[in-house]
Amino acid sequence: KGSFKNNLIHGEGEMRYANGDVYAGKFAFGKRNGRGKMIYCKQVGEARAVTYDGEWKADKQHGRGIRVDAKGAAQDVMWADGAPRAKSGDDLWWDDVCFVCQAKSKGGCDEMLCCETCPNVAHLECMNARL
Repeated sequence: KGSFKNNLIHGEGEMRYANGDVYAGKFAFGKRNGRGKMIYCKQVGEARAVTYDGEWKADKQHGRGIRVDAKGAAQDVMWADGAPRAKSGDDLWWDDVCFVCQAKSKGGCDEMLCCETCPNVAHLECMNARL
């Protein structure tokens, strides 16, 4: 549902896919383009659905986005053409990058998300607010 141009979803809208995935955000001529959130269908045995909230270009993740896996671990990742990219100036991939929540030092709550693959922790709400 949303706005259409030349019989293609264009502008703000929501797409529900046959497999149960849902995308809500911006489209350009039928393709995810701009800011949007994808909720991938929850799989049997998973605690929660995987989500990606961030930038899209030509129907692929492109730019900055936050991915939350089925265990609830959040990753703030830079993407290009649907693949995670290295930080500029070094060869490290951002797959396992997490950020310490800055709000904690300003009296934020003590509930933090911890990523399995790195020692840093992050508030999911704060990561979402930075996008």
